[in-house]
Amino acid sequence: MGVFLIPIVCVALLGTIGWALFKLMRMPDSSRIDEMNASIDALRERVAMLERQPGTQRAGAVHPTGAAQPTGGMQPTHASMTEQPHLAPMLPADAPTSPPSRMPAPAGVARPAPARRDVSLETFLGGRVMLVAGVIVGLFGIAFFLKYAIEHGWIGPALRVAMGALAGVALLVGGDRLRRRGYDPFGQALMGCGLGAVYLSNYFASTRYGLVGQSGAFLAAAAITAAGAALAVIRSAPALAFLGFLGGYLAPALLATSSGELGGLTGWLLVIDAGVLVVLMLRAWKGLDLLALLATLLYFIGWFDASGGSGDALGDSGYLAALVAASLLLSLLPPIVRREAPGLPSLAGAAGTGLFGMLAGHALLFPTWRTGLGAAALVLGAVYVVASRLLAARVPAARDASESLLGLAVAALATAIGIALTGNAVSLALSATGVAVVFAGTRTRQRVLLAGGIGLITLAFGDLMLRRLGMFSSVETPFLNERFVVFACPCVALLVCGRLLSRTRDLVPEGSVLVSAAGLWALPLVVCADMMCGVRLDEVAGFEHRLAATTVVLALYGAVVARLIGAGRDASWRVAAAGPIAMAMLFGVWLVLAGHRMPFVPGWNLSFGAGLVLVVASLAAAASVAPAAREALHVLPLLYLFALITAEIHAWGVQRPLSDFTRQEAQFTAVVWISIAWALYASALVAAGFWKRRAGLRWLGLAVFALTTGKVFFFDLARLQPVYRIGSFLALGALLVAASFLYQRARRSDELSA
Repeated sequence: MGVFLIPIVCVALLGTIGWALFKLMRMPDSSRIDEMNASIDALRERVAMLERQPGTQRAGAVHPTGAAQPTGGMQPTHASMTEQPHLAPMLPADAPTSPPSRMPAPAGVARPAPARRDVSLETFLGGRVMLVAGVIVGLFGIAFFLKYAIEHGWIGPALRVAMGALAGVALLVGGDRLRRRGYDPFGQALMGCGLGAVYLSNYFASTRYGLVGQSGAFLAAAAITAAGAALAVIRSAPALAFLGFLGGYLAPALLATSSGELGGLTGWLLVIDAGVLVVLMLRAWKGLDLLALLATLLYFIGWFDASGGSGDALGDSGYLAALVAASLLLSLLPPIVRREAPGLPSLAGAAGTGLFGMLAGHALLFPTWRTGLGAAALVLGAVYVVASRLLAARVPAARDASESLLGLAVAALATAIGIALTGNAVSLALSATGVAVVFAGTRTRQRVLLAGGIGLITLAFGDLMLRRLGMFSSVETPFLNERFVVFACPCVALLVCGRLLSRTRDLVPEGSVLVSAAGLWALPLVVCADMMCGVRLDEVAGFEHRLAATTVVLALYGAVVARLIGAGRDASWRVAAAGPIAMAMLFGVWLVLAGHRMPFVPGWNLSFGAGLVLVVASLAAAASVAPAAREALHVLPLLYLFALITAEIHAWGVQRPLSDFTRQEAQFTAVVWISIAWALYASALVAAGFWKRRAGLRWLGLAVFALTTGKVFFFDLARLQPVYRIGSFLALGALLVAASFLYQRARRSDELSA
């Protein structure tokens, strides 16, 4: 007996729910009653305002037809209308009510604001919250009842599937009616639940009970997805669209009995993607493209994990290209067609699609088909460029999004170079491409292209630092080897880019200075490394020659840079141009400390000559700086010359050949000559100061005189023999007197001229 009662009870429950939904949909909506009352109040106030205007009929005035108008006491008031319920239903329940703002008002009369009726907490809890709770509790009760019935075998498989499908359709219809009655979020949720119930019914009919074949189940899933998408577009229900397409993407995972081939899976995903594309063309619902990309990513990972990518690599890469193209269309085409700026989800989808395509392609094709993979990356970059140009042309307000797509194009270009090329060609290609991208940025005035070009050159430096430093382990002819070309190319590229950026100072202020400074300072390091690499400490002559040659090259380079770039520019350019000569000065200090490692002739050797070249180059570079700092910078090379002379004489005393005297005597002779050289140098500085009328030189000369006098009295006096002591004092005294004479002569000349 219970077996026969179960279907009757189910039908009764479904009928009760349907009758309740029908009655609920037939009930007048409280929000619509509020709108009607507000409209009546507004009309009543408008009539009263018109009657108060000059020239209109007053209360009790005689009508042109001769009939007397009702007085103000005879007019119905709001209270009287509310006390007479038969007046309210005079308007049909389905009659459209226009808001008062759309009614024409006489000139000079302000439109009255409609009365607003706030929904009380009691109305909200009793009319809405309890409704949602009741529906949910009822659904749980039906679910528990059906579960109990299924466990006891009262409902067969076919009836279960039919009941699920009917319940889904009922929820779709009821949710749609509720949505149109003003309960939009709740109605969309019910419609989504109904669509999910239909999907699950299809799944159980195919996989669990075998009532429908796999092909039929896929066709049914496609039909359900299409119907859900169409209903979502017609009813403007984004939640329904998301749930519908989610069910479509879940269909292969639920209905397929195995992982399947990538071809069939790709075909199904492309069909669903086509439906998503149609919906996105009509409605700007953000996130659908990300849902498609996520489904594609998960399915590809699952397929690759199951198959290991051991099939036909080219065929599988074709399916992958189709999926990537579909995802790119979903992210980029709808905003362009609708002439709307793409949101952050769309740009994220475009970037994620490119990243997914490159990673998956790398897993399938690298390294066997690396050239083809690099070409695919170039095609991806071209797609980004075309989308950027179309977006900029059709949506002028979407400049930021257009620049973002150009940035993705630059990233794809860098990926193509890194994949397709190997060895030293990578840095060369990245550097050349970076210059081309910066040039394109200066012509199109796109900041992202300027930054992208500099980024490509930075990647070239990174490739050199991480992979190519081993090239310096071999001894090569300086400047005439592949190593120097490879490492110098990014430096030259930065110099060229700095020159190009100087034309776009309004886009990137001070950008040209920073880029040029990076190139100017990186190139000397490459020169030093190329000339000094492979030097072993036991090669004394080779080390000294390379050190001297490097100092000369850096000095000349620094002087040229300072004169060509620093002269006539602002302070930032002068600071940037002073970097190379500063590096040359560091090598000059190294030359002073460790230059002489073999016997030499004082004043006539390679190390001393290199030091003199550095002094002259430094003085020339100092002339290009600002006049306020020029005096101070002139002192540095003169101090270096003082140290160079001292080191030259000291090294001569340590390394000079011995004949008829000891090493101690040779060093003692060098000490004496150092004092003499200091005194002569001080005299020369003072004389040059008077000649050039520069007080800095004179003060420096006086400081050297003081140092020399202190050395003679406190150091040489105790060690010199009488003959040398007499000679030192006489020479120093004569030089001091000569310097004093120059000061007295200058003072007398000033007095006579005054």
